[in-house]
Amino acid sequence: MQARALLESKRFERARRPLKRGLKSKARDDFSRLFGRARTSGDSHKRRVFTFVVSCASILPNMRAFIERVDGEFRNANIFTAWQESGAMGFETLFFAPDEVEELQLDAQTPVVAGIPIVWRALRTLGVEVRALEAIPHGLETFAKRDFGECSLGEIRRRITDEGATDEGTPVFIKPRSDVAKLFPGHVVARFKDLIQTASCPGEMSVWWSDALELKGEFRGFVLRGELMGWRHYFGDFRSALDFSRVESAIQRWKSRPVACAMDWALTANGETVLVEVNDAYSLGCYGLASHLYAPMLAERWRQIVETGHSF
Repeated sequence: MQARALLESKRFERARRPLKRGLKSKARDDFSRLFGRARTSGDSHKRRVFTFVVSCASILPNMRAFIERVDGEFRNANIFTAWQESGAMGFETLFFAPDEVEELQLDAQTPVVAGIPIVWRALRTLGVEVRALEAIPHGLETFAKRDFGECSLGEIRRRITDEGATDEGTPVFIKPRSDVAKLFPGHVVARFKDLIQTASCPGEMSVWWSDALELKGEFRGFVLRGELMGWRHYFGDFRSALDFSRVESAIQRWKSRPVACAMDWALTANGETVLVEVNDAYSLGCYGLASHLYAPMLAERWRQIVETGHSF
């Protein structure tokens, strides 16, 4: 609410008027001047708010966002949340169906808000090389506190079948690593029945695995331009107290991080704060994050990917 009040104050409204007229350079100067004051004010909350505001100014001037709808309905709450704020940011929102994505007139200034496979298809129409982020990026291994890697789904099936022939096998977490990133949800497997939801997937499909940990609570941290902009609980005990010094340390150590991304963290049963995985912001679950923080993350990451020509 405090961030919203700042954005709607008179001095911000004066700076926003040029945005609506497409005068990108003047608007950006206004925002940069205000951001400079915040950077020297010592108020970390204001710095984060102004970081968001500057990101809004950098998305212009074309002012169009393409929003996916399936049979006339929003695919999920994430897309609806981004659509809500796109208008407030000054975008003209244009709806499209999944089979129309290759026909869209796209560039770096026209973000596509959709599920992962559709966003990847949109980026490839622009000649962008697309690849998923590593679940645990290089340099952050010590924050994971467990073994992890990649293998085929067939290898996981053989392991579980062999170990669990007479008893329960060693639990392992798996999730897809493919162009169709949500063929099945990430989950822990220890017995044959845990593999049922992967039955339609080919054995040669690549999956990411990690040792299963006993977790008390899981949270998503939203990072924009190196700043932790939001924190949302999504599993377990919401009262779990994580060590934020580890979270901030990981953000700063991850030098190759995208301009916008999410970092999922958890508190283990023995009280350790561990990095679960990271997720790219071109198509990201908001988990209830305020729309005025969420939508700029998607737009900023889209712009970065298109301008650089790759997603990694």
